[in-house]
Formats: sequence, structure tokens, C-alpha cells
Amino acid sequence: MKQFKILILSICCAAGFLSSICYGSHVTGNGGIGFECHKDGKDFIWLLDDYEWSQYFPDQPIYRGPPTFSVEQMVTNVLDRVRELDLQLYYRYLSVWTIFKQRSIYVSATDVPYLLNTRDTGDVVYVKPDFCVQVQIAVQKGLIFYIDKDIWNLMERSAQAGLVLHEIIYYDALRHGYQDSWVARHINSLISSQRIESMEPREFRKLISALDLR
Repeated sequence: MKQFKILILSICCAAGFLSSICYGSHVTGNGGIGFECHKDGKDFIWLLDDYEWSQYFPDQPIYRGPPTFSVEQMVTNVLDRVRELDLQLYYRYLSVWTIFKQRSIYVSATDVPYLLNTRDTGDVVYVKPDFCVQVQIAVQKGLIFYIDKDIWNLMERSAQAGLVLHEIIYYDALRHGYQDSWVARHINSLISSQRIESMEPREFRKLISALDLR
């Protein structure tokens, strides 16, 4: 798997796609995790996918829809961007979203040990914000999506939508041979950001093919 990652990273870097993927220290990681943060008197949850993207592309922020949108509307809005670029991938993600809605369970972490001690493959390597602590928000076990309801209730709608999208993309990536969540995080951030608006369908499909997600 390590050699496979190196090969894919080389292809993506050479092609100029997703420069964030080219950072070797960011190719492994946990699944649906984030940070519980306290800054300027405000408490909030920061999805790891969104945090990483903000470090790489601060001028191309995450935007899943206006704050008046529901979580479902935000997920739909992002998936509609995928539909414009790659119809096959769009229908795969749409199918997984149906599965997610049927098989997601919101529980307290103390009731589900998977939420207390989960690691997909290897260590998570990143510079954590000094005003945050890492938290496990969701984990896939078999065909069930377990979500920590206490953390979920603290998340803004955009972060909730981002978590749903992460789980959809991760589910699909697992079925394409991936064993950790690095590709899910980066694809999630890309399609959730303003950067996706400047990508041509051919360019996007080439990236998906290079990542062996066909």
C-alpha cells in the first residue's frame, strides 16, 4: 500500500493536481475526525478535512452553501458540482449517500468503543491548532456509520455536511482499495471549495483516474 501511495502521489504531483496531496507528511490519517476548539471565547468543531485545506489554500475557502441551507441541501449542493465534472462518480456518491442515510447511527462515544479508539492506518501527521484538541466524530464499522451525537450537535451545518461527504467519499475509497482516509479528506475539501469551480471536467476525471478511483 505504501508503494502504491508513492506512485499515485508522484502522478498527481507531476500532473499538477491537488498540491496538498503532494505533501508526503499528510498521506496518512484517521477517518472522520476533527478538533474541538476554543478561541476568542467561542467553542467550535473544526473538521480535519477543512482545517488541512485552510492551511494549503487560505484564499480558496470551503463553501458548501449559504448558512440558511440545511445539511442535506449543502451535501446536495456539493454533489451537484461533482455531477458537472464526473457523472459516474456523482452516481456512486449518490448511492453511498442513500446508504449513509439508512445506516447512520448517532450515539454517545461511551456507548461505542470504536469512537474512542479508531485508527485507519498509521498515525495522523499534521500540525494541530494549539487552541484545539483532537476528537473522533465518526467511524465506519462494517456497513454502519457511527457518529458521536454529542460532537455532531456542536458542529455548524457546513461542518456536518463536510462530515457526511467525508464518510461518503471514504466509503467509496475503501471499496477501491484504500485503507486510510487521506484521499477522502482531499477530495472532500476540493469539491467543497471554490477551487473546484476552476477545474475542467477532463482535468477532474484525470485526477480521479490517477487516484485509481474509477
